[in-house]
Amino acid sequence: MRRHFIKKLLSLTLTAALLLALTACSAQPSAIPNPHLVLGEKYLNDLDYEQALLQFDQAIAIEPKNPRGYLGRADALLHLDRSADAVEALSTAAKQCRSQRTELNIAKAEVEKSAVDGYIGISSAYEQMGWREISITLLRRVCEELPEESRLREALEGLVGVSEPTELSGNPITTEQPITTTTTTTTTTTTAQKIQPSTTTKPILTPPDWWPPDVPYYE
Repeated sequence: MRRHFIKKLLSLTLTAALLLALTACSAQPSAIPNPHLVLGEKYLNDLDYEQALLQFDQAIAIEPKNPRGYLGRADALLHLDRSADAVEALSTAAKQCRSQRTELNIAKAEVEKSAVDGYIGISSAYEQMGWREISITLLRRVCEELPEESRLREALEGLVGVSEPTELSGNPITTEQPITTTTTTTTTTTTAQKIQPSTTTKPILTPPDWWPPDVPYYE
């Protein structure tokens, strides 16, 4: 009886440990890129937001614990003028992805303000979670779509560290280069000039009576 109880207890313990391990694995994004995430981000860059949204929905269905899918979904929804749905997507993300809850809640708060704030907030969340290239790509794309929004350019410049020199829809983002003044010190070498002998004639004095009249007389 006692042996049977111990075997049953061990079996239940192993089963619980296996379930915990499986839950932990499913909670983390896969090391292999989700093809729907890649396609969704491609459609975003192609400005095909309807198709991007479909791909992100499928990505979330496969990896509900991956915040990248929710951020892409919120980006697409903002472009489709569905800001309320974008807020809901990020709210769901904060519940599902607890380790990134702070970043997702901040992005959600920015989306609630305006679309421009939302793009900046989503980009910031990408960057803080380690997806820097996606963050930069998002800001470059929305800068091209909304060239009049200086806040987007400032956010992009703050992220990449320098001004972007690319022309965006006829509005160049100028890069201010520091003016470097090069001072050239010129050393002038003075060549000593030879002193020519003076050709000034000495004054002629009155010669004595015996001096020849045709010869000048000097002291």
